Amino acid sequence: MCHKVKCDRCNNDSWIGCGNHVPKVMDDVPREQWCTCQPQTEEENGKAYPPMAAITSKCTSIGSSSGGGSGSGSGSGSGSSSGCGCKRTT
Repeated sequence: MCHKVKCDRCNNDSWIGCGNHVPKVMDDVPREQWCTCQPQTEEENGKAYPPMAAITSKCTSIGSSSGGGSGSGSGSGSGSSSGCGCKRTT
């Protein structure tokens, strides 16, 4: 499951997770608050979205006990962080 997070590079709203729920996460965020990093991702609905957030924290507790997820950087999957310093927003 994807979640809204703050990108560590531009400090704007982006997403992290499996990539299957990007429109569901980002369509509720005003476009002027979106991450400005490149390259953007294009979804099946034809809209361009920010790339998965750049999270430089060494946290690995973003993932749930089921693990999973994809992408580069640290942390993946879904769930909530537990005081690790990640910038996950809800």
